[in-house]
Amino acid sequence: MKSYHTFRQQRNKWSSGTLDLLLNTSLAVKTNQHWRMWISQLRSFLNLFIRILLILLLSTALITDQFTWHWLWFIPIILAAYLNLLLAIKTPMRRPIDVILSGTLISPEIYLWANSGTFLQVWLDKLSKNKKDGWSNQYNAENGQTRSRLTEGIALVVLLVCIIIFCAVYFRDYFTSPDVQQLVHPYLQLSWIIFTYFYLTIIASLMMLHHIWTLRRNHKA
Repeated sequence: MKSYHTFRQQRNKWSSGTLDLLLNTSLAVKTNQHWRMWISQLRSFLNLFIRILLILLLSTALITDQFTWHWLWFIPIILAAYLNLLLAIKTPMRRPIDVILSGTLISPEIYLWANSGTFLQVWLDKLSKNKKDGWSNQYNAENGQTRSRLTEGIALVVLLVCIIIFCAVYFRDYFTSPDVQQLVHPYLQLSWIIFTYFYLTIIASLMMLHHIWTLRRNHKA
């Protein structure tokens, strides 16, 4: 793929075809691969949901001046860095920058957000009345007949972040008042407990430990 736009259209086409297969009720065959694909869909949904939840929780905690760092968060961060570093080292034709970006979790997080965007767009297209031709979209993208909206999307996100920061600073006295803190504290506390002790330290850590264990042998990624 020569650009992110063509890569995205290709991923949309493949993911759309996978979803068509999973939602095809005329196929009565249920194989192990079939269930693996559904598990992959569930994992994609959890990756997107957890990150959106983390952004909302972190933003609310910072705005209301109730954020406290927990040492347990180091565990999944260290495991994720080690896992991605191991994958990068085992990948043929790797470059030093690939290893650095993997170890610092920059490239894995960018790739995950790109996949999450594809996952969300494919499901929205399936639920929409206006169906799209993935082959035609990819062909048009490769021939320069369509263009990416990545720049507009990044600009919109940056603008939204700036507005939130401005409001948080301008209305700081209100957001950090005891009434507002008492109002949101129970929800923040419960969400952080579930997020920290249930997801990060148990599910995510165990999944990464299992992946690291499967990579213990001398094989390439």
